[in-house]
Amino acid sequence: MGKEHQKRVLAALMAASIAIPTPLLAASPADFSDFPNNWATNALSYAVSNGLLSGDNGKILANDTLKRAEMAAILNRLAGAVKGASLTGYTDVPATAWYYDDMAKAVQMGTFAGDGGMLRPEEPITRQEFFAVLARFYCLDQSNTDVLQQYADSSQIAPWAKGAVAAMVQAGYIHGNEGKLSPLAPITRAEFSQVLYQLAGNIAEDGKTADANMEGNLIVRKSDASLSNVTVKGDLVIADGAQRVKLDNVEVEGRILVRGGADGVEFSKTTAGKGVLAVHPNQANFTAANSSLGDVTLSSDTKLSGDFDKVQISKPLSLTVEKGKIGTVQVQAGAENAKIQVEKDGTVSKVEAKAKGTRVSGKGSVGEVYAGEDGVQASTENTKVTTGDNVSGVQAGGKEVKPKTTVTTEGKNAEEEIPVRKKKHSSGSSGGSGSSSEKKKAMVWQMVYGMVQVQTACITRQKGPTLSALL
Repeated sequence: MGKEHQKRVLAALMAASIAIPTPLLAASPADFSDFPNNWATNALSYAVSNGLLSGDNGKILANDTLKRAEMAAILNRLAGAVKGASLTGYTDVPATAWYYDDMAKAVQMGTFAGDGGMLRPEEPITRQEFFAVLARFYCLDQSNTDVLQQYADSSQIAPWAKGAVAAMVQAGYIHGNEGKLSPLAPITRAEFSQVLYQLAGNIAEDGKTADANMEGNLIVRKSDASLSNVTVKGDLVIADGAQRVKLDNVEVEGRILVRGGADGVEFSKTTAGKGVLAVHPNQANFTAANSSLGDVTLSSDTKLSGDFDKVQISKPLSLTVEKGKIGTVQVQAGAENAKIQVEKDGTVSKVEAKAKGTRVSGKGSVGEVYAGEDGVQASTENTKVTTGDNVSGVQAGGKEVKPKTTVTTEGKNAEEEIPVRKKKHSSGSSGGSGSSSEKKKAMVWQMVYGMVQVQTACITRQKGPTLSALL
């Protein structure tokens, strides 16, 4: 396909100027007659060569404003997103619009939420909206807004956007201009490219990277990707499109952010300097061997295999420990009714339940549970349960536990006690008949006792009747 024909195809697919629909049609700076030679050159080259940004009629239009739908499409391409959410709750996204699928993917990813049943896809995206979208995608900490006080126009930032804008400033991705952030102003395509250039950093385009030292962040956006003998100076982002990923001898100085991983992320000899953050909207599966991952924070249903030092549950979800050992599982406030299932090959040393209704169950081993909130339930065997002050409704093995009390759940693995009946000695007058009767009883006891010895595990597991009841 020649360049001119390729451009005609793109023009037919795009209204005005939008992100190209697939990174396979990535262009180069030489394709655009107005490509700038200034502060934005490197960033625009990055966006164009990675299929994130395209132009219109041979022009890159660096100073044009970016629309919300265009922003959604670009970020979807960056993440390799494939799944979309239902848009039945939104009134301004026609099913026939070019951006329908992209807005559905953006809602599924959680980068766009809209307001009042509207996503406003054709409106220019403001700088504060743009910063908020990127902060959501990168899951930046939005708790500290003090950093905004240095900007003269910080009062113009909407309350809902303050945390996100502050997070972008705190991370060093935005700096403002002449002491201002201009939160309500639209953002140009060049400005967008510059910020994304700093955040996205490297992209593992072919899905397989080995023997590399990466400055900045690294994004993996394809399934069946693998990294081997790689050092990442910033964050490693396993994006939405990467559902199966293998990491072998990977050192990440920042975070490992898992937005995908539904079909499995394998960590082997891997370290995460600032922990692992899993934000897949549905479910993630992690396997770890000989790895030092720090705090692993979960916000959706997760299955774990292998060894993990500390796991934090930040939202209501189900955690299944299939096998291996976890040091501590901490259920944070706000994760009410979280469920922790420990399978028979799994071990958890301690569960700290700081959320109401936390449930701990399964055939595996749980050393201790601290119940710091109401309604915590632990049904695993031989588990020490300790309650905090003024809690109620806490149960250990089905029995209620009072505040400031420690109990241990019953175990079913101990051998069932077998009663021993003493042999009665017959009197001289009863003679042979007594002796014969006692011999028969002794034979019966010996047979039954032997059967019980052989089947002890079965009787114990099923909590069957005692021997005296059988006879």
